[in-house]
Amino acid sequence: MKNKAQISLEILIVVLLIIVFLYIYTSLSNMTVKSLEINKIKEQQLDIALEINNFLKTQDSLLDFPINNYTQISNSMSIPSIDIASKKVNCTIDINHTNIVIYSSAYGGITTNLQTNLDSSNNLILGLRTYCSQTLECVFDAGDIDCDNLSNVP
Repeated sequence: MKNKAQISLEILIVVLLIIVFLYIYTSLSNMTVKSLEINKIKEQQLDIALEINNFLKTQDSLLDFPINNYTQISNSMSIPSIDIASKKVNCTIDINHTNIVIYSSAYGGITTNLQTNLDSSNNLILGLRTYCSQTLECVFDAGDIDCDNLSNVP
């Protein structure tokens, strides 16, 4: 009788250890996936900020060329979306002369802040909010450049 009780106790301990191991393994794998997704979001946010910065610097450089003040030039940029394996992530983009800040509410909020050095005297950006998957348009008209969304709906 003592052997059966000891074997039953040993089996119970092994089963409990397996359950604990599976719980820890599942928790660690979920944390790893979350960490990878957060890093992927940050990477895509930085790519978007760099693309916007390059686009705006190109628009800013138009003012350095002797273009006829009566010429109207319109350029647009389609802002990419942030996609990870498990979902599409919404993001808000705030742009001014000194910063491009991209915020995604996923995982409690992920923010990327890229410092820019756009010429504040050019009125290129006085403060603009846009969103991922939107189109940013800049119009050169009469020696000034004005940038805005083609669609303000997030």
